[in-house]
Order: sequence, then C-alpha cells, then structure tokens
Amino acid sequence: MLYCQGPHAQWLLERDGVHSAVLCMDNYDITADGVRDLIVGRHDGGIEVYAYDEGEEAEPVLKFATVGSDSVII
Repeated sequence: MLYCQGPHAQWLLERDGVHSAVLCMDNYDITADGVRDLIVGRHDGGIEVYAYDEGEEAEPVLKFATVGSDSVII
C-alpha cells in the first residue's frame, strides 16, 4: 500500500527575474517520443516545452521557448 504525506517537489521552476510568472502548465507528448512533456505558459506570452529525456522521474530539460504578444492560458 502506498502512503502519501502531502505534495512532494521533485523539480522547481525558478523565477530568475528574466521570465514572467507562470500562468498555466500541462503535460502532453508534443515531441512524440512516447513520454509526456511539460508545457509552461507565462504571463508575458511565453511558452516553454520541457522534455523528460531520462524518463518522467528525471528533471525535465528545456527544448523550446518562444514569447508571443499576449498572455497564455491553457
């Protein structure tokens, strides 16, 4: 039986002053490798795609980033 004692952070998306606040996140296999990727939408219109190259238990790696002109809401 698996017991959970609350949320457990495995990876933190640091705010380094360059990026705006995260508005939304979702998981989808956008890279078509059979593993879901992390898609992050930011307040400034930024979209980032992080891939789990070493599997879903590893820290994700930034694969794509772009900035649009409007906020992103998924």
